[in-house]
Amino acid sequence: MASRIARTALILALATLAVACTKTLDTTNLRNSLQAQLRTELASSDLVVHCPDGVKVEAGATFTCTATDGSGRSLTLQITQKDDKGNVTWKIVGATGGPTSTTSPVATPTA
Repeated sequence: MASRIARTALILALATLAVACTKTLDTTNLRNSLQAQLRTELASSDLVVHCPDGVKVEAGATFTCTATDGSGRSLTLQITQKDDKGNVTWKIVGATGGPTSTTSPVATPTA
């Protein structure tokens, strides 16, 4: 799963996000892109991504978005602006919540 997330991050890093006239990032487009990719990668149709509005365009600046699913699990995504044209990279920097997992055998061995 980590390699799929890394591939997703690379794909998104190559995508160019539109920059509004006021020199703020189009975080709606970013949110939609992140949400679609994470839903596919994590097989979670109820995943919702939240990003702040009014993020100033600035090369090297970082901010965070949060992805949350219906069971209360959340991921914190660190977004880094590569330049002043709206190109970004992102990575997962934290995960919290959700039900406690337990270890159980996948299949019972047969004699």
